Amino acid sequence: MGIYFKPLIQLPFISCVSAYVLIRLDRVTEWFLFPEFIRYNFNDFLCLPIILTLTVCILRFIKQDNTIKLAGALIFGEAVFYSLLFEIILPFYSIKHTADYRDVMMYFLGAFFYWIMKKRGDRVSGFV
Repeated sequence: MGIYFKPLIQLPFISCVSAYVLIRLDRVTEWFLFPEFIRYNFNDFLCLPIILTLTVCILRFIKQDNTIKLAGALIFGEAVFYSLLFEIILPFYSIKHTADYRDVMMYFLGAFFYWIMKKRGDRVSGFV
């Protein structure tokens, strides 16, 4: 079971999750006083590398196949899905969500970052 979840204990994934947690903590406590861009937009960049890494690890575990990788179309399709859901659909139904073009840009940059790291391979980058 451990081999399927190996990317979850490698530096790139741990770095993304740590940054995400620190930024969320700062938004609640204001301990770090990150700039506004970091506080409100950078987590959208980190979102897709974290979610896609978790997704591929779970798929590998379910299929018992350590060679599964996500196709580029699926990666960028996920960015489209998150953009539509969080920046177009949910703002109509909740005041908690606001439409912001910067968030859309960050989703796509995060997907592109994940895709580039995936192209580098598991051994080099730690992303799958």
